[in-house]
Amino acid sequence: MKRIVIIGYGPAGISAAIYLKRSGFNPFVIGKDYGALENYPKPIDNYYGLTAPKTGKELIESGIEQAKRLGIEVVTDTVIALDEKDGIFEIETLFHTYRANAVLLATGKQRTTLDIPGFKTFRGKGISLCATCDGYFYRKKRIGLIGYGAYMKRELEYLRRLTDKITVFTHGHDLENDTDVPVVRDKIRTL
Repeated sequence: MKRIVIIGYGPAGISAAIYLKRSGFNPFVIGKDYGALENYPKPIDNYYGLTAPKTGKELIESGIEQAKRLGIEVVTDTVIALDEKDGIFEIETLFHTYRANAVLLATGKQRTTLDIPGFKTFRGKGISLCATCDGYFYRKKRIGLIGYGAYMKRELEYLRRLTDKITVFTHGHDLENDTDVPVVRDKIRTL
């Protein structure tokens, strides 16, 4: 049985570990924290099988418990180095060094946020970072979408299914207005 180390124990890392275990591999999961879901400001209710909404922290904890119940070793530690020599990976953490035939990175990513007054105060109370995750809460409402590149256009495409009352704020960036929605190019500031 080949040993596979998964770095990150959020939904992606734990899901990968479960499928690897079911496929006859020996996954080992290392995670340092609950990532972006730990302080997610709204209850999560869009995962299959939830009988009631859960906080992000509860969702992560139940995933870890499921993995452990299936015999998957899960540890809390911080990876500080990853090296490969002769086809064997060496994963150095604060407390141990592990070896593996393969490594899967499931560390998520930090979200870029705006450094403007009120952003942190209203996050989860009208400000959201994911159209797919939270657009449902704003259906048929007026939405201000902040962005200017391909990612913004993708979010706009999704949100247009939920409302036709959308204004795009580019925070000073240029935008080819092929979106047929109002565009505001000014820097965002406190009114």
